[in-house]
Order: sequence, then C-alpha cells, then structure tokens
Amino acid sequence: MAILVGLVRSDLANYAGVVLSLVYFTLGAVAIGLTILRILPNLIDVLWPLWDSKRQALRDKAVGSIVIRA
Repeated sequence: MAILVGLVRSDLANYAGVVLSLVYFTLGAVAIGLTILRILPNLIDVLWPLWDSKRQALRDKAVGSIVIRA
C-alpha cells in the first residue's frame, strides 16, 4: 500500500512539474510576443524618416510639424 501511495504521489509531482513548466514557458513566450508588439511601432516610427521624402517621422506627420534645416 505504501508503494502504491508513493507511486501516485510521484506521478502527481511529475504531472504538476509538467503543467507548471508548460505554464511558465507559455507565459514567457507571451511576454516576449507582447514586448515585440510594444517595440515594433516605436522602431517603425524612428526609422520612418529614412525613406520619407520630407524626413518626417510618423509622430511629425500626426501633428503636422515640418523639418526646417538651419
């Protein structure tokens, strides 16, 4: 009987470990995805003046500001 209880407890521990690992790594993948989604628009905004004819970033276009060379 003690061996059976020991096996059940070890199986539960193994299942709990697998479930916790899956949850941990899934949340980690979600966190990485959300971080990329937060960085990507800022990166596009910073790089936009490289190919814009007026050298305006998206934030400049949104408020209607222009670049004046001194």
